[in-house]
Amino acid sequence: MAKALRFVIVPKVAHPWFDEVNKGAHAQAEILSRELGAEIVVDYMPPSIADVAEQNAILGRCSLKIRCRTARRHAPRKPGRWADRGR
Repeated sequence: MAKALRFVIVPKVAHPWFDEVNKGAHAQAEILSRELGAEIVVDYMPPSIADVAEQNAILGRCSLKIRCRTARRHAPRKPGRWADRGR
């Protein structure tokens, strides 16, 4: 099982109904975390206005963060100080 799972909630707009959805997602994340033994993170990222372009921008930023973390994790390591001395 993965060490961490991340879910992103991007509702149409900030609204009390979506706040309840967020609460439910966090409650379920706690249950799943205990059952699976994995960290489960729920990010709630409502746009300031009901605009599909803003929702897409939020999703794009989330996707970029994930790609950057993955790229950093798999980037080749710099050789150590002894690497150039043949040790």
